[in-house]
Amino acid sequence: MIDVNYSGDKVDIGFNSKYIIDICNEVDGDEISISLSDSISPAIILDKTDENLFFVLMPMRI
Repeated sequence: MIDVNYSGDKVDIGFNSKYIIDICNEVDGDEISISLSDSISPAIILDKTDENLFFVLMPMRI
């Protein structure tokens, strides 16, 4: 189960679940921040406990 706090406009976007799992396995903390601008731009994923760790993830066409 993933709890989500969301603000902003609705965005329909899809990601490869393997990449999401890989990122979650690399993060030490329990919280990440995912920044989205639109459905075709990359997502920026930040580890909330390590400001030096971030990931860029390209969306899939849905």
